[in-house]
Amino acid sequence: MRTAYRTLVEHRPIHRNIAEKRQQLRELCETASRLKPQITPSLRASIQRRITQLREEIRADSRPHLSAHPRRTYVLHSD
Repeated sequence: MRTAYRTLVEHRPIHRNIAEKRQQLRELCETASRLKPQITPSLRASIQRRITQLREEIRADSRPHLSAHPRRTYVLHSD
């Protein structure tokens, strides 16, 4: 049972709050600026892809959320 539990846990995405995302973005930007020229283009591209993904997530999190299901108000009228 324990091995099946571990495999389920390992494949779950890590949910970060906005402060953690900003910290990770800052660290990735610093890493990207310190990359040496001999780094493979695929590694450089994956870091840039993650940076753009984090920027989009932060931008989406900072926008006010409009509910997909607005609250309905019911008024009862007496006759």
